[in-house]
Amino acid sequence: MSAFLVSPKQIGMIARHKQESMYSTRSNPRRELREGHEHYGKLIFGSNSYTGKGMYYNEEELVELLIKENIASLQARYPDMWFTFFFPPGEEGSEENIKDRIRSHIVEAKAYAKLPDLTKPIDMLGYIKCYQYQSCKHEGWFKSDAHWITNHYIQNIYNELVPCETWEVSNG
Repeated sequence: MSAFLVSPKQIGMIARHKQESMYSTRSNPRRELREGHEHYGKLIFGSNSYTGKGMYYNEEELVELLIKENIASLQARYPDMWFTFFFPPGEEGSEENIKDRIRSHIVEAKAYAKLPDLTKPIDMLGYIKCYQYQSCKHEGWFKSDAHWITNHYIQNIYNELVPCETWEVSNG
């Protein structure tokens, strides 16, 4: 198994992904909270099935969460060289100067998250599956909100792409 640093563009695209057509009463991703609510100004991404807690994030916080989990995967898979993913080939990098690179990665991903969402659902499914594969290499992945949020996204995209009318096979 390998892992790589997911691009800021891909992280931003996932964070900005809107699913207005996929609201439901049980699993209501990205429902905005009313004024006065403890998490007002954030969106509900369902609940973390491991912890049982609600997942409340605005797009910027979601970007940071997605990047944090991707970095945790790199650190688990490549403990002695994870930081090298932030430096172009041939450029010397070290753990000492990595903080600025991580901040730049986050800033760039947040900028992409503010752009309009023009991604086709089938393409978004691929971006999310790729993100999950690159971010799942650490022990905390299954417990993380990033895992459950991206799972909610995948399920909702699937529900949009495969209407329930096609699930029945008639005897005719």
